[in-house]
Amino acid sequence: MKQTNENPAIDSKATKVVQPIDPTEHRKTNSPLDITDKPTWGPVVGIVYSLGLAFIGGSTIAALLVSFALTASGMHTSTINDWYSTAWGAFIYSFATAIIAVGVIALYVSKSRSSWRSLGVISPRWKHVGIAVAAVFVYLAIYVVVISVVKTLVPAINLEQQQDLGIASPHGIRELVLVFITLVLLPPIMEETIFRGFMFAGLRTKLPFIVSALITSVLFALGHLQFGSSAPLLWVAAIDTFVLSMVMCYVRERTGSIIPTMIMHALKNLLAFSFLYIFVS
Repeated sequence: MKQTNENPAIDSKATKVVQPIDPTEHRKTNSPLDITDKPTWGPVVGIVYSLGLAFIGGSTIAALLVSFALTASGMHTSTINDWYSTAWGAFIYSFATAIIAVGVIALYVSKSRSSWRSLGVISPRWKHVGIAVAAVFVYLAIYVVVISVVKTLVPAINLEQQQDLGIASPHGIRELVLVFITLVLLPPIMEETIFRGFMFAGLRTKLPFIVSALITSVLFALGHLQFGSSAPLLWVAAIDTFVLSMVMCYVRERTGSIIPTMIMHALKNLLAFSFLYIFVS
């Protein structure tokens, strides 16, 4: 008598085992973030480690190390602050800060046996440039609308305040190149690795996109209020960076990469650099 196969896990015609359907398969393909590795850290570590140790800690340690080196070389304490405002001073301080901040993130990624893909560091593609350019125009349009609304609803906020970058006008092409690197290249690499990379990735392990984007953008904006200076809080810069960050978080979410957000950040800073040090001078 011919026996029939009653095992539903086996296809009687093809004699192949039919793999059970993963009930989460549809969810895995909903977000481009799935092309990257899943972070091994969560929201708390994402915020504390990136904001406290990398962003604030990196700049503090860099300032201490650079100031110690300058003092050891014989520079008088009263002239150190003025040195930081020169093209060379700003470049060395910014470079040291970027190395330390990104190094802190790299150390955690290595120790936790994660990969750079979990931060959204994937192979650059030409389409990233097009996405970044289009997103910059979206950011500029949204910023104009938001500023108009804020001006109407909160007229007490001074939106005409100019941001002081703390760098004196460069003399010669060499100093201009140093300022370009300091403003256009270093901040996108460091800040995108910290905020849209480590922080946003950690938040997205537990929180929905809009909550993760809001937290990331608020903290990013607070970092541009220029706390500690004698000038009033720079609300116009905070609003600007908040809008920019929200758009960059959306790009990060849709592409799964921080490469286009780095390009966006660089393009935005290039506009400021051109206005302050090329077109105006």
